[in-house]
Amino acid sequence: MRSVPSRVGPSHAEIKVVERIMELNYREEIMWKQRSRIMWLSAGDKNTQFFHLRASQRRRKNKISKLKKSNGQFTENEDEMGAMATDFYKTLYRSEGTTDMDRVLR
Repeated sequence: MRSVPSRVGPSHAEIKVVERIMELNYREEIMWKQRSRIMWLSAGDKNTQFFHLRASQRRRKNKISKLKKSNGQFTENEDEMGAMATDFYKTLYRSEGTTDMDRVLR
């Protein structure tokens, strides 16, 4: 359709073909998402190679390998990162105290 020399713009037929291609691509994407869920439901909870591959991928993705210190430098030392995480949550959940408890309770 695009090779016609007298072509001014996209024809109605060309627009319809492009729309159909987009619809088919969308349907294919949905099909692959559904298929991956089906595979997980059928093989994901079993002690299979599939399960171990997914678990290993997830562990690598979620691993925290370094943290940024307050001075801007990064650390990869596990003990230091543990101390940083502990300090972060202690600070986050520390009570700042209130001066007027009666007002808070009302």
